[in-house]
Amino acid sequence: AYTCLVGARRVGLRLRVLQGAMCPRFHVDNVPLRLLTTYVGPGSEWLEEGAIERVGLHLAAAPVDNIRALQAGEVAVVKGEKWLGNEGAGLIHRSPASDQRRLLLSLDWLA
Repeated sequence: AYTCLVGARRVGLRLRVLQGAMCPRFHVDNVPLRLLTTYVGPGSEWLEEGAIERVGLHLAAAPVDNIRALQAGEVAVVKGEKWLGNEGAGLIHRSPASDQRRLLLSLDWLA
């Protein structure tokens, strides 16, 4: 369904069991589109636009009351920096701040 949605010829697939955060700092992805879902454990965390300054993002501390989180089984289709017309506006997100084990599926539109 993902490849049909975007008309992808190539998709990167990552299915990993994680113990702890893979990407603990808030960041944006350098891909056009990424599908994320966590089958077991806490889901990815994200911020609404304007919740944090993008300049120096990797150094910034996010306001705790603005962090949103996906629940296990929820699917997010995340626009990255390479989505046409989305430069400078990729979704700011990170791995959950938890040491619980999780099963993560990530699909990247490569071409």
